Amino acid sequence: MSRFDKLLALHRSMLLFIRNEAKKVEREVIIERINDFHKERKPLIDQVSPPKTDEERTVVNQIIQFNDIITRFIKQSFDEVKKDIQINNKKKKHNQSYSDPYGQQRGIGGAFYDKKK
Repeated sequence: MSRFDKLLALHRSMLLFIRNEAKKVEREVIIERINDFHKERKPLIDQVSPPKTDEERTVVNQIIQFNDIITRFIKQSFDEVKKDIQINNKKKKHNQSYSDPYGQQRGIGGAFYDKKK
Protein backbone atom coordinates (compact mmCIF):
# COMPACT_ATOMS: atom_id res chain seq x y z
CA MET A 1 0.00 0.00 0.00
CA SER A 2 1.50 3.33 -1.01
CA ARG A 3 1.65 6.38 1.18
CA PHE A 4 -1.21 7.98 -0.74
CA ASP A 5 -3.36 4.86 -0.46
CA LYS A 6 -2.97 4.83 3.34
CA LEU A 7 -3.94 8.48 3.52
CA LEU A 8 -6.90 7.89 1.20
CA ALA A 9 -8.07 4.93 3.30
CA LEU A 10 -7.87 7.03 6.46
CA HIS A 11 -9.87 9.87 4.88
CA ARG A 12 -12.38 7.40 3.46
CA SER A 13 -12.95 5.79 6.88
CA MET A 14 -13.44 9.22 8.50
CA LEU A 15 -15.87 10.19 5.75
CA LEU A 16 -17.86 6.98 6.28
CA PHE A 17 -17.99 7.74 10.00
CA ILE A 18 -19.27 11.24 9.30
CA ARG A 19 -21.96 10.07 6.88
CA ASN A 20 -23.18 7.00 8.75
CA GLU A 21 -22.40 7.10 12.46
CA ALA A 22 -21.87 10.73 13.47
CA LYS A 23 -25.58 11.45 13.86
CA LYS A 24 -26.09 8.41 16.09
CA VAL A 25 -23.28 8.81 18.61
CA GLU A 26 -22.64 11.32 21.37
CA ARG A 27 -20.57 14.45 20.91
CA GLU A 28 -17.67 13.12 23.00
CA VAL A 29 -17.30 10.13 20.68
CA ILE A 30 -17.23 12.43 17.66
CA ILE A 31 -14.55 14.62 19.25
CA GLU A 32 -12.47 11.55 20.13
CA ARG A 33 -12.77 10.26 16.59
CA ILE A 34 -11.71 13.63 15.14
CA ASN A 35 -8.69 13.73 17.45
CA ASP A 36 -7.73 10.16 16.53
CA PHE A 37 -8.09 11.03 12.86
CA HIS A 38 -5.70 13.96 13.22
CA LYS A 39 -3.20 11.88 15.20
CA GLU A 40 -3.16 9.18 12.53
CA ARG A 41 -3.08 11.63 9.65
CA LYS A 42 -0.16 13.76 10.85
CA PRO A 43 2.61 11.16 10.36
CA LEU A 44 1.15 10.11 7.01
CA ILE A 45 1.12 13.68 5.74
CA ASP A 46 4.71 14.16 6.90
CA GLN A 47 5.76 11.17 4.75
CA VAL A 48 3.98 12.40 1.63
CA SER A 49 5.92 14.03 -1.19
CA PRO A 50 4.38 15.65 -4.27
CA PRO A 51 2.63 13.20 -6.60
CA LYS A 52 4.68 11.96 -9.54
CA THR A 53 2.23 9.95 -11.63
CA ASP A 54 -1.25 10.67 -12.91
CA GLU A 55 -2.65 7.94 -10.69
CA GLU A 56 -1.12 9.59 -7.63
CA ARG A 57 -2.56 12.95 -8.72
CA THR A 58 -6.06 11.51 -8.95
CA VAL A 59 -5.67 9.95 -5.49
CA VAL A 60 -4.44 13.28 -4.10
CA ASN A 61 -7.40 15.10 -5.66
CA GLN A 62 -9.75 12.58 -4.08
CA ILE A 63 -8.02 13.07 -0.70
CA ILE A 64 -8.45 16.83 -1.06
CA GLN A 65 -12.17 16.43 -1.80
CA PHE A 66 -12.63 14.16 1.21
CA ASN A 67 -10.66 16.57 3.35
CA ASP A 68 -12.93 19.46 2.34
CA ILE A 69 -16.00 17.48 3.41
CA ILE A 70 -14.35 16.47 6.69
CA THR A 71 -13.29 20.07 7.35
CA ARG A 72 -16.85 21.31 6.82
CA PHE A 73 -18.14 18.68 9.24
CA ILE A 74 -15.57 19.67 11.87
CA LYS A 75 -16.45 23.36 11.47
CA GLN A 76 -20.16 22.56 11.74
CA SER A 77 -19.54 20.49 14.89
CA PHE A 78 -17.47 23.31 16.38
CA ASP A 79 -20.23 25.82 15.63
CA GLU A 80 -22.81 23.55 17.30
CA VAL A 81 -20.66 23.27 20.43
CA LYS A 82 -20.11 27.03 20.45
CA LYS A 83 -23.86 27.65 20.09
CA ASP A 84 -24.64 25.22 22.93
CA ILE A 85 -22.13 26.98 25.19
CA GLN A 86 -23.70 30.35 24.42
CA ILE A 87 -27.18 29.00 25.16
CA ASN A 88 -26.00 27.50 28.45
CA ASN A 89 -24.35 30.78 29.45
CA LYS A 90 -27.58 32.67 28.70
CA LYS A 91 -29.59 30.17 30.75
CA LYS A 92 -27.12 30.43 33.61
CA LYS A 93 -27.27 34.23 33.58
CA HIS A 94 -31.06 34.18 33.41
CA ASN A 95 -31.33 31.71 36.30
CA GLN A 96 -28.97 33.79 38.43
CA SER A 97 -30.94 36.98 37.75
CA TYR A 98 -34.18 35.16 38.54
CA SER A 99 -32.98 33.79 41.86
CA ASP A 100 -31.24 37.04 42.91
CA PRO A 101 -32.85 39.94 41.02
CA TYR A 102 -30.95 42.59 43.00
CA GLY A 103 -27.60 40.85 42.84
CA GLN A 104 -26.23 43.23 40.23
CA GLN A 105 -27.06 46.33 42.25
CA ARG A 106 -24.24 46.59 44.75
CA GLY A 107 -24.06 50.36 45.09
CA ILE A 108 -25.10 52.37 48.12
CA GLY A 109 -27.32 54.70 46.11
CA GLY A 110 -30.19 55.93 48.25
CA ALA A 111 -28.61 54.74 51.47
CA PHE A 112 -29.12 56.96 54.47
CA TYR A 113 -26.30 57.78 56.84
CA ASP A 114 -27.34 59.02 60.26
CA LYS A 115 -24.89 61.65 61.47
CA LYS A 116 -26.49 62.08 64.88
CA LYS A 117 -24.79 60.72 67.94
